[in-house]
Amino acid sequence: MPGRVGFGSFLLHEKFVWKKMTLLHKLLAMRLNQSKFAIFVKALAFGLSFGGLYYFVHLLAHSGELPTTAADHWIIIFVTASAALFAKFLLQARSAKYRLRLLEKAIEAAPDGIQVMDLRGNTLYSNKAIQKIFGYLPQDFNGKHLNEMEPGWSGELLVRHADGTTFPIWLTTSVLRGLSDTPIATVGIVRDITKRKNTSEALRRSEEHLLLAHDVAQIGTWDWDLLTGETVMSDRARDFLALPRDTPVSYELALGAIHPDDRGTVDRAVKAALRRKVDFSVEMRIPLSDNTLRWILAKGRGYYNDEGKPNRLIGIVRNLTDRKQLELDLRSAVDARDEFLSIASHELKTPLTALTLQLELMKHEMDKHALSEHEVAGACLLKQALIQVSRLSKLLNDLMNVTRIRAGKFFLEKSRMDLVASAQEAAAALREQATSAGSNILLLAPGPIMGHWDQERICQVFTNLLSNAIKYGNGSRIEVELEEATGVARFRVRDYGLGIPAGMQKKIFKRFERAITGGKITGLGLGLYIVRQIVDAHGGSIQVESEFGKGSTFICELPIQSGE
Repeated sequence: MPGRVGFGSFLLHEKFVWKKMTLLHKLLAMRLNQSKFAIFVKALAFGLSFGGLYYFVHLLAHSGELPTTAADHWIIIFVTASAALFAKFLLQARSAKYRLRLLEKAIEAAPDGIQVMDLRGNTLYSNKAIQKIFGYLPQDFNGKHLNEMEPGWSGELLVRHADGTTFPIWLTTSVLRGLSDTPIATVGIVRDITKRKNTSEALRRSEEHLLLAHDVAQIGTWDWDLLTGETVMSDRARDFLALPRDTPVSYELALGAIHPDDRGTVDRAVKAALRRKVDFSVEMRIPLSDNTLRWILAKGRGYYNDEGKPNRLIGIVRNLTDRKQLELDLRSAVDARDEFLSIASHELKTPLTALTLQLELMKHEMDKHALSEHEVAGACLLKQALIQVSRLSKLLNDLMNVTRIRAGKFFLEKSRMDLVASAQEAAAALREQATSAGSNILLLAPGPIMGHWDQERICQVFTNLLSNAIKYGNGSRIEVELEEATGVARFRVRDYGLGIPAGMQKKIFKRFERAITGGKITGLGLGLYIVRQIVDAHGGSIQVESEFGKGSTFICELPIQSGE
C-alpha cells in the first residue's frame, strides 16, 4: 500500500471482548471467516498520530475454528499510512458507519419481527417488533428455535404468546452462510396475521351470508365494464336469463335473451339511468325453451369517472315468476269475487225492492186510520223492518258501485244542479237516523251553489259522509257547511265524536277499511272509498282533518263546470 511505513501487532487474551461486540460485528466476523483468521473492523475510524505517522487500528480474532461465542484470543494490528490515505480511509469508514446506523434504525422500526439465532438456538438479535409480537424480553428468547424450520421455509404457524395465548403468524426463514458456505445463523421474519385472519374470516362469513341471502331471495348479480365491454355475471343471473354458464356474456347477449316486447323498454331504462345518473329498476320477461315465460326484475347503479362519464354498471336480477303468478291468481280471485258480488247484488236487489214496496204499502195502510194497542206494536216492528231493509239496500248499492268501479263501468251523468239542494235532500233522508243516534244535523249555506255534476252521485257523497258522521259522531252535533270560491264549490261535514287515529287517516279511503273496528259500529268499509271515487271522477278532491277523541272534518272541493 502506498505510504505504508510499518506493521505491528499484539495479543489481547480477554473473552469478554466477543460478548461486547454488536450483532453486525459478529456476523461480519463470521462471514469473513478465512481459515484461522476473521478480519473484523471494530474501530475502523480510530487512529493515532505519533511523530508524523498515522495508525489504523484493526482487530482480528484468532482461533483454530471460528467460534460463535468467544475467541481464544484477539490480535490488535496497527498499520501506519500517509496522512492523505488516513483521511480518505476515515471518510470511507464514517460513511459505512452511517449507513450501518441507518440500517439498524430501519430494522428496529420495521413492523415485522426480525430474529437472528445461532445454530445452537441462542438469540443473537431481535428487534422491537418481534418482542412486541411475542411478548418476550430479548434475554428470554434463548432456546426458542426458529431453525427447526427448513431453510427458506415460508408459511403460517400457530404460536404461543408470553401470556400463554396462541395466535397465528406468517414466518419466513433463511440461513446465513459463511465464505465456505457453512451455515452460521438463522434469520426469521415474523408477521402477526391475527388481524388479517380475523378480517379474512369476517369477509368469509359475510360472503356466506350474502350468498345465502341471494339464494333465499333468488337474486343473481352482474357487473358491466362500460369501457372494455366485459360483463361478469353470476351463475344464478345466467340461469335467470337462460344463458349458458360456460360461455362469455355481454350486454348485447343479455339484451337478446329478453322478450322482444320488453327489450326496448329495458334498453331505454338502462341508457336513461346512465344519462341521468340515477338507479334503474325494470321488470321483463324471459322466453324459455318450454315456451313458458320467466318474469325477472333487474336493478342497476352506474359508477362514473372524475369527468362524470359512466365507466361501470353493476346490479342484480331477481326472479319474479312466483310473485307474478301469485298476482295473477289474486287478480283472478278478485275478479271472481267482484263478479260474484255483482251477480249477488243484482239478484238480491230485485226481491229486496219488492220487500221494501210491501213494507211501505203496509205502513201506508196503517197510517190511514187509528191503531189499536196491538196494531201500534205491529207498527213499531214495521218501522224497524223498514230501517233494516233500507240499511241492507244501501249495502247492496255500495257493493254494486264497487263492482262497477272495478269493472270500469262507473260513469257520470252530469247536469246543472244545486249542490245545497243535494245536501238538504241527503240530510232530510238521514235526519230520523241521526235523531235516533242522538245527533242533530245543521246545514249552513249562503244560498244555492250551481254547477254541473252528477246529481245522484253527489247526493250519494253527502249521504255517505253524513252516515259516517252519524256512526262515529257519538251523538254529537253534525255540521254541513257549504261555500263557493273561485271556480270551486267547497263543503265540510264535521262531527265532534270519536275522531280517527292518525295512522288510519290515509287508509279510510281504501276499500274495506274502517276507522274504528268492533263495538256497535257496522258496515263494510266501502262508503268513503265510493266517496273518493265519485269526487275523483268529478276532478275534485277530498281530505280529512281529525284528532282522535275530538271528532273529524271531511273537506271536499268540486270544480264548478259551465257545461258538459
